[in-house]
Amino acid sequence: MEQINGGCFVSFEQLNGVELSVMRHELRLSIKEVSTTLGVSERLWRYWEMDERPMRPEIGDTMRMIMSEQTALLESIYAEIVNNPELEPDSLPWYPDYAVFCSLYPQRANPVAWRFYQSIVADMFVTLTTVTLHMDSRVQPVGALLGWLQITQKG
Repeated sequence: MEQINGGCFVSFEQLNGVELSVMRHELRLSIKEVSTTLGVSERLWRYWEMDERPMRPEIGDTMRMIMSEQTALLESIYAEIVNNPELEPDSLPWYPDYAVFCSLYPQRANPVAWRFYQSIVADMFVTLTTVTLHMDSRVQPVGALLGWLQITQKG
């Protein structure tokens, strides 16, 4: 993959079905959520994951961009904590309900952003063994994660 003008990505290798499935699972997306968001049918997505139909190259590129954003945000969060240990959260909010997430962060109101948030928090929970998860919306994320939540999503 190579970054070109405007931040677009071009992949040199097509994803296979297993790789596509792993990316979807890593982002905690259901087939319905990812197919709806990317504008394809659930049936076609299943065909792609089973390598029964050729995948459109832009689908792999989009999934790679989402995964790159996830990696960059995690790196930013962990670097922030290393440089400023008091930013390590004691607890993080877990929003199992999409509607609650959307009401708190309307600028990120789409299933991919919600699942993306869940994947980030899950990684932090596993990596930072002192963090607890709460379903209390009064518990607020801090630092880079809060910054990401507050950025208005384009498109």
